[in-house]
Amino acid sequence: LSSPPQIPSCPPPLPPAMDISGVWHVELTLVSGTCTHRIEVEQKGPQLTGVHHGETLNGALTGSVDSTNVSFRSSHHIQGTNLHYAFSGVFQDSAMSGRVELGEYGSAQWTAKRRASA
Repeated sequence: LSSPPQIPSCPPPLPPAMDISGVWHVELTLVSGTCTHRIEVEQKGPQLTGVHHGETLNGALTGSVDSTNVSFRSSHHIQGTNLHYAFSGVFQDSAMSGRVELGEYGSAQWTAKRRASA
């Protein structure tokens, strides 16, 4: 190949448009109804870490922010298995919303509002 095709490089991620650090109340809308979870998020640059509190279980949270797009994952261990959560969504008007993939349990819509500071 004297002149191989040029493969364009991926653009770098955009800097975060906001800092989502804090405690958020998350409402999941499942086929069977709704449930409320809580996430505690710490943001350093585009990277997210924290804790995802379900109704009865807790797990570590990791993810990232790209402009106004948010994605994070967590896992809750129960009875010899893990419940995996893969959240993706957008930050807009002081709230977040999107879709969460729940592995073999399907997917759900989610919305989150930051808890007011005490």
